Amino acid sequence: MKIFALLLISIGSAFGQTLNVGTFNVFPITNFPFVTSFQLWAVPITGQSLANGASSTGISTNNYPYDAYTSENGPDQSGIFGGIQLVPSKEKSSAETITTAWMVQAASMGATNFILSAVSALGGAAYSNINKGTIYYAGCLDVMTNAFRNRNANEQSRVPPNYGLTLVGAICPAVMVLHGDTDSSNPYYQQDLEQWAGDFTSDAQRIFGQTNVVKLFHCQISAISTVGETVSSMAMLAEQEAPNRTNLVVTPRYFLPYGAVGSPHLSSAGYQWIGEYYGKAFYKEILGTGWEPLRPISVTRSSAVITVTFTNTIGGLVFDTTSYPSVNQATNYGFNYVDDSSSATISSVVISGATSNQLTITLNTTPTGANKEIRGAIWPTSIPSPTGTTNIMRTNLRNQDPTIGILSGLHLYDWCVAFRKTVP
Repeated sequence: MKIFALLLISIGSAFGQTLNVGTFNVFPITNFPFVTSFQLWAVPITGQSLANGASSTGISTNNYPYDAYTSENGPDQSGIFGGIQLVPSKEKSSAETITTAWMVQAASMGATNFILSAVSALGGAAYSNINKGTIYYAGCLDVMTNAFRNRNANEQSRVPPNYGLTLVGAICPAVMVLHGDTDSSNPYYQQDLEQWAGDFTSDAQRIFGQTNVVKLFHCQISAISTVGETVSSMAMLAEQEAPNRTNLVVTPRYFLPYGAVGSPHLSSAGYQWIGEYYGKAFYKEILGTGWEPLRPISVTRSSAVITVTFTNTIGGLVFDTTSYPSVNQATNYGFNYVDDSSSATISSVVISGATSNQLTITLNTTPTGANKEIRGAIWPTSIPSPTGTTNIMRTNLRNQDPTIGILSGLHLYDWCVAFRKTVP
């Protein structure tokens, strides 16, 4: 099976040859006689305006030495992809989508095979505007069918360059989704996510004959001003926690740079950066031991002390109030206790546990109200202009994952998801 550039870098010196491409060192694949075949992965991108890279300009515009491909007309096809020549992925000057960044990041971490990715999305779209039966869903299937065409021997030259290798097949392992803003208060959004994943799996299995399910990767919305607008984000988290794990949460968006005050759209750098997060999550889920965001996995209480235990606490949890403007210190580091009678408030929040994998949240008194909850990145009162400012619903909690974005050069720390959890 073909090996991507990062793995080749690690062994290239043993052969005494490298090929310099920009700032990367890549060993020529043709020098490895034991590498004889590869598989093509088709990964559509869908959602609403963030999937289109709205309000941005392209910055990932170089030629990168990884086997990441898109349409010759650019990554954003939005329903018109079919039959177009494939070229090494780079962003057009008109917009920065996540397309190039996610593929290059996954490849740089050691992902195998050629990857084909392109966008089919609609700004402002609810789920009902882009689900099965719409032109935008059909555009995602076009990405798959284009990959299927390329698996045929007489069309192998459509995947440039193929290095003389044998194409052994094509599959769709995942769909990248940037959605949920328009459906932020949709009470049926979790059911929609399950239907979406099921439809993509059925169609991918029909097109490719694959047996694996298609995983949908999501990011939680942070362009919210009230707790009522967290429904879609909570649905994403509930799906991440479900046994079948077909919908996964990559990250919340609150730490990212936004384009303008009051806008839900990211800056060009923000789109590139979140694309790298998608690439990291894809690599760990599809090729590693599985993906988990930084999320709570248990909540216990003893009198006035609540203990929240987290997963994906690589390197131990830390409070970060200085790295980026969007994560300036929030009250109680972004955590809130609520119940029906407002019987208690938070006195302190500290990191605890033998491996710094817990929060100890001490209340001012033992709570007595019904429906006790601890919340992260969900504030009890509404806020004005929630995006593009330093006044965004957020936490200051992250792990210390050492992964660096291959294009941005920024840390890919995992930040605490937005959550609501019952307190016993």
